[in-house]
Amino acid sequence: MADLNRQMAKVVSQKVDYVTVPLGANDACTPSVSTMTSVAAFRRSLDTALGTLSTSLPDAKVGLISVPNIYRLWSVAHTNRAAASTWNAFKICQSMLDVPTSTAQADVQRRARVLQRVVDFNTQLAQACVAYGSNCADDGDAVFDDQFTLSQISAWDYFHPNASGQAALASVSFPNAFGW
Repeated sequence: MADLNRQMAKVVSQKVDYVTVPLGANDACTPSVSTMTSVAAFRRSLDTALGTLSTSLPDAKVGLISVPNIYRLWSVAHTNRAAASTWNAFKICQSMLDVPTSTAQADVQRRARVLQRVVDFNTQLAQACVAYGSNCADDGDAVFDDQFTLSQISAWDYFHPNASGQAALASVSFPNAFGW
């Protein structure tokens, strides 16, 4: 989210009519829980970027896409040896995916804190959209609520959606974020 205002300035220079903002997963997916973006910093960055857009392109429409449920990612893939090995080898989203097969209380609580941060980020996205006004639509947590499966996750990193997963996310976010 920290880079969103720079990206929004570029969008403004291109004089667009519509912007989709699918950001936030990297704010929760950090090396540890302590390095996740704070909810306040997330919101400040979002408000600054939306302010840049509304000041320069007041008629531009914005679609804010909810942060995917990375706890669901852990849930559907943590018992898959290839996924667990990939997450460990490449240190992918360690705040959530570190020690993926552990059921130790500390790991369960860590995952719960990350999930809560994603929920808090999505709350901020929805609230910022309301504050932005009628030119903003959020997806109503459609991406967060998507019940994706392991078969929709890329086998090269077990983190990003594959083509099938991207199509599924588009099918749930499109109807909600394009309501004008």
